[in-house]
Amino acid sequence: MKSISLCLRRLSLEYLNTATAAACSNEPLIFNFGDSNSDTGGASVLGGKPLEFPEGRTFFHEPTGRVSNGRLILDFLCESLETKFLTPYLELFTPDFSNGVNFALAGADSRVGISIPPNAFTLGNQFAELSRFQNVSIRRGSLDAGQVKSALFMLDIGQNDLQFDSDNLTPQEVLERVPIVASNIRDTMQKLYQLGGRNFWVHNTGPLGCLPSNVARINASTAVDEYGCVSDRNKAAAAFNLLSIDPRRRC
Repeated sequence: MKSISLCLRRLSLEYLNTATAAACSNEPLIFNFGDSNSDTGGASVLGGKPLEFPEGRTFFHEPTGRVSNGRLILDFLCESLETKFLTPYLELFTPDFSNGVNFALAGADSRVGISIPPNAFTLGNQFAELSRFQNVSIRRGSLDAGQVKSALFMLDIGQNDLQFDSDNLTPQEVLERVPIVASNIRDTMQKLYQLGGRNFWVHNTGPLGCLPSNVARINASTAVDEYGCVSDRNKAAAAFNLLSIDPRRRC
């Protein structure tokens, strides 16, 4: 946990040094896109059903809509920047978008097309929500181009694509689809740039084959690595991370 805090402190200071030079009196502004790794309650609101314990037991001491027993990386970033936790875009009763908006939804994937309920869990949907939010906010005078330019746009998505593909395709087919996932994220970044965004933070993904849900399904025919994790899924995650760093690489 200490290493995470130090890393976030360094990254947040770099963001503050560049993004707030022109508006140092304003609160940091963050727009987040993602899946359950950064969803602070959007999917829970959308589904109309709050999560139950053990979610939220270690920090909030009650379920908050996060698929976690405590805080998420996004929450640690907000704390490091000394700003409030981000409010989900779908929050109806106590919305506070003064420091940004969280568009992330648990279950989301990187598709850039618009999906309709009950499958409205795509990066394309989240971008459309941001576009509408920005247009309405600018029209109302609560947001301007300068704030958008200095804002931080975070993308933490792709894990569900890899998981779904790994459940339904061969390991080689999964690797062949990894560039599509990376391309979806790059396309969305280009759209955000066209809307005025200039500061981007793109997450890689963790060792997918080490997720408890995947380890629990290991059988005699499953190839595992030295750590007892599903090797094919970890290879897919590693390929995705390499493309996130350098899109010119090949899987």
